Amino acid sequence: MGGARDAVGARTPSPSPRCAEAQQTGVHLPDRMGRTVADAMAIQLVEADVEIGFALVDQAKDYRASAQPEFMRALQAAGAVVADIERRLQRLGDSESGPFHPLVTELRKEITALERETF
Repeated sequence: MGGARDAVGARTPSPSPRCAEAQQTGVHLPDRMGRTVADAMAIQLVEADVEIGFALVDQAKDYRASAQPEFMRALQAAGAVVADIERRLQRLGDSESGPFHPLVTELRKEITALERETF
């Protein structure tokens, strides 16, 4: 994982592309600095799950466009990732989980739109 270096020279992780995009559009994701290792890891796992969820949606769209049977499996996997994200967010405090809610809402909307187009 890339990232900048802090004053001591240790690598600080940079946010995932989707989360970095969210920050540029005004969504402020939790700052990992000043947190316990467990809290920082929980935030990183949510960020990774968000990226995976959107990647699975994109993959499902590609499968559907080419009429491949893997479409439903990718869509179901994206739904499972949303459930994982929601479980992780419940464990985080409001200040840490709140900024992720718009991303999760967007991910849910994309999954729902694909399901409606299919059924």
